[in-house]
Amino acid sequence: LRKWFSTSLYEWVEQFVSNRVTSNIPPTLETYKYGNEQSDEILFFIHGFPDNHTLWHAQIEYLKHDFLCYAVTLPNYNPKHIGHPYGYDWHLVAKLIANKLIEIKRDRRRRNCNVTLIMHDFGTIYGYMAYRILQSNDIDMIQNLVFIDVGDGLDSSINHWQTACFLF
Repeated sequence: LRKWFSTSLYEWVEQFVSNRVTSNIPPTLETYKYGNEQSDEILFFIHGFPDNHTLWHAQIEYLKHDFLCYAVTLPNYNPKHIGHPYGYDWHLVAKLIANKLIEIKRDRRRRNCNVTLIMHDFGTIYGYMAYRILQSNDIDMIQNLVFIDVGDGLDSSINHWQTACFLF
């Protein structure tokens, strides 16, 4: 079963990242910006289920003096703004995140900055998929990936990480 999950997830991610980033995506990604506008270090926070951007408030409060921080609320995670009642495809949400990262990086003041993705729970899957979309489009803008609450103690090789996403 573990091998099947690992293989299936790997094939799913690889099939999905072969698509190019497009602008044909569901609603906009709620994005909140905090912190030091002069910083060359960007921290981009992605929450998991059933949270929203407020999950990161304590961390951002601590880090905002030294870093420029962005926190997102994923589509349908804000009860005041429910879009499609059944949610959105994972790959479309990941493309939305990738496009938001591209938008941030295109700001001429941010072209030489370092970006760290900090992800929790299901946000790790969205974030990793967005990272792979950027890589597949030869966009090298993510310097660090931080995965939180995903399969403690497992081997960090990609196949074990993929399995861990389903076992947390």
